[in-house]
Amino acid sequence: MKKSMSFIMIAVILVCTLWLSVNSASAGGTIIYTGARYVWGKGIAFSFDASGYRNRDLKNASLTIGSKSFDVHCRVNKEKTRIVCVAAGGLTQYVGKTGILYVAGYAFYVTIPDKPALQVGSGSGRLSCPEGMEPGADVQFTLEGEGTWTSFIGGSTLSEVRQNAENTEVVKVGGSIDSIGDLYCNEVPR
Repeated sequence: MKKSMSFIMIAVILVCTLWLSVNSASAGGTIIYTGARYVWGKGIAFSFDASGYRNRDLKNASLTIGSKSFDVHCRVNKEKTRIVCVAAGGLTQYVGKTGILYVAGYAFYVTIPDKPALQVGSGSGRLSCPEGMEPGADVQFTLEGEGTWTSFIGGSTLSEVRQNAENTEVVKVGGSIDSIGDLYCNEVPR
């Protein structure tokens, strides 16, 4: 009787141990930090190659620099097996400092990048952006009954941005352009 009870206890412990290890392994896959860069109009973007994660796995991501902690918003791009976390652009006051980024239960040492210089062609007023980014400006629109909102509109010059904004559906259905901001580089949507 004692032998059979011991055997049953060992079997139960073994099954529970295997079940827990299989469940914890399926909660997430690999995650590798690939770098950080400042994105005009968005903030500091931290990129990861990752697979097996969902957006809910990334809740409570944070960045600690010194004794200060900052919120970080992360999203999974399943098609490209990437995670992108964005922190406030004001963190460039800590340029060159090392922070600890907590994502999906992992801690990564990161260096805070500086804002890249906007490159405007010599005398042309055209904005050139690095690969993966698009020039443009924030345009404020108003549509009666719908209110006011701001959208990024692409264009290498302010006149191109205005022309592209005038060709949007909003303006075609009677909306108006209230203001156009400064040119900046925006990450190209994936």
